[in-house]
Amino acid sequence: AHTLILSRQGFVYSMGSNIEGVLGHSEISMKHLQTPSLIKTLKDIKQVSAGKLHSLALDHQGKVFGWGTTTNGAIGVRITSSQYCP
Repeated sequence: AHTLILSRQGFVYSMGSNIEGVLGHSEISMKHLQTPSLIKTLKDIKQVSAGKLHSLALDHQGKVFGWGTTTNGAIGVRITSSQYCP
C-alpha cells in the first residue's frame, strides 16, 4: 500500500498508506500521502525496497536503513514499537 521512489541523485521519496510508519516520515499521525514526499533523513542511497509493512534503504557506503514494523525482525532491530523514521 506504499511506494518508494529513488532519484538518480540518491534521494528517496515515499507515498501511499503510512501503516506502521512505512513512509519514513516522523509524523506518527500521518495516515497517507497522495504525492511523493522526500524522506529528509536519507541521502546517497543506491537501493530501496518496500515490504508489506516495512521499508529498507541501502546507501553507497553499505549502511542499511529500516523503518516500519519491527515484528519478526522485519527491519533488523530489537525493539517492539514501529519505527517512523529510517
